Amino acid sequence: MGKLYTTGQRSEKEITDDYNALIKEQNISFDLFALIKSFYNDDEYNKFTNDEKNKLSFMVNRRMSIKHPIESAYLSSTGIAGYAIVDFWKDKITTKYKTYPSWLYTSTKAAPKNKHEEKFAKFSDEVIDMFLRGHDIEQKTLDELFKRYPDEVIKELNNIEKLLTKSVFFKSF
Repeated sequence: MGKLYTTGQRSEKEITDDYNALIKEQNISFDLFALIKSFYNDDEYNKFTNDEKNKLSFMVNRRMSIKHPIESAYLSSTGIAGYAIVDFWKDKITTKYKTYPSWLYTSTKAAPKNKHEEKFAKFSDEVIDMFLRGHDIEQKTLDELFKRYPDEVIKELNNIEKLLTKSVFFKSF
């Protein structure tokens, strides 16, 4: 590929390649959880520059506020450099917890599946709407009824579904 233009001694392709390599390097190291995980591995922790720590300091401080809100609030209110905040949290966490604390990863668990939920989900909107109108209730009330009396609600929804399919069958003749 020929040179489209040159700036000094470097071609456009060389500049683009260097830029892409720099972006790739930043994306690899600019990761909150990689930084937090590196707290227990000094070699990995030393790969992060002070600039990267500055950029991630707010999120690290916020993450640490889960279990240490007072310290986090204090660090937020002072004018300490971001990398110093990250260094503080590294020292604090590695001293207090001998292994990686599980509370640092907050995950959302799916609600446990009710054995009746799949049966309830199969009903069409028309059946649900007929149930709601027949009992003069809202969806919120139906959800509450289903939580408390799932067998009865499913039984009645099945009856409504049978009625609707029969009425559709007779209307077609």
